[in-house]
Amino acid sequence: MMQRKEFPLATGNLSYLYWESSLPDAPILHFAHANGMNAQTYQQLLASLSSHFHVYAIDFRGHGFSTLPANPQQLQNWNVFQQDLFTFLQRFQQPVYLAGHSFGGVVSLLLTKTYPELVKALVLYDPVILPIHLSLGWALIKFFHQTHHLGLVKKAKKRRSVWASVEAIKSAYQGKGMFQTWSETWIEDYLQGGLRTLADQQVQLSCDPHWEAQIFATLPTRTWFALSKIKCPLSVVYGANSNTFFDPAPTQLQRRCPHAKLVAIAGGSHFIPMESPEILRKETLSVLHNTVLL
Repeated sequence: MMQRKEFPLATGNLSYLYWESSLPDAPILHFAHANGMNAQTYQQLLASLSSHFHVYAIDFRGHGFSTLPANPQQLQNWNVFQQDLFTFLQRFQQPVYLAGHSFGGVVSLLLTKTYPELVKALVLYDPVILPIHLSLGWALIKFFHQTHHLGLVKKAKKRRSVWASVEAIKSAYQGKGMFQTWSETWIEDYLQGGLRTLADQQVQLSCDPHWEAQIFATLPTRTWFALSKIKCPLSVVYGANSNTFFDPAPTQLQRRCPHAKLVAIAGGSHFIPMESPEILRKETLSVLHNTVLL
């Protein structure tokens, strides 16, 4: 059964979800959500993983029900997300399994590079790892302070934040845009974990569109360097039609990390957790099985 809890930090709380495994000695898995989403979005997948793991999933600052400061004008890089996750994971006093989708996968990767002693294995679901030449181009765009021209950034800033009701936003999302391949249940979980009710009973996205946009604008450009330092078991599951992890990135990653397992989901988009949760469950449990055998 899903439980929502709070982890207090100096400037606010990290809200997180917890699924207790029926196996008392089950290992710990932390799952990190994508930019603009929240932990509850993925509850169907995470609940299914609790058969083998004690599953934890924080709402990163600026997302879901976490109350930590999230000022877009002060966000210069993703270090703050890595630090929040590090502080949360320290409580376990043992290495844990990490999984993450998109932005959450990259944050988990960066943490693994910085604190390898905390991580037993890493599973990335369609991470934002651009081919090397595009990563270099992104670095130049950041250097010249031109990220506001990027399509992802401009689109996020235009995202409507306030709606008349939950039903209004659900109706607007279903079957459209990034939600085209999401079932109704996945959309409902996303909304339940990512809306706040205003005084006039309208609802507002808990992730400020300008915060989401600034996260895109500050995408790390040293991800390839981090990958070259990863020694723990690593699996990358991605959509064959992904727009964030695409050729030649899979080949480049395999060269940098020969021990990595790459799994392409035929027909899958960036939103493979919503489209193919059973494949992701199987691949995540495969990592557990393989590390137990080591």
